[in-house]
Amino acid sequence: STPVAFTLDVRPIIAAGDHPKDAVLTEAEKLSPGECMELISPFPPVPLIELLQKRGFKATMLAPEEGAVRTFIERFH
Repeated sequence: STPVAFTLDVRPIIAAGDHPKDAVLTEAEKLSPGECMELISPFPPVPLIELLQKRGFKATMLAPEEGAVRTFIERFH
């Protein structure tokens, strides 16, 4: 499996009433090819996943846990 370069927990951003899209995209763009980041959100980030996939990232969402959904975002090129 791909090593996780860093984890971004967007739950505080959402709790503050903000949208985490910009933060997630900014962090994803920092990944080098072959690197992966872990995204923690309070619910499945489906629109974000679709946006990242359009930009060439691979996103793998795990089954939701209590109050947290973990998604791994991997950069290929």
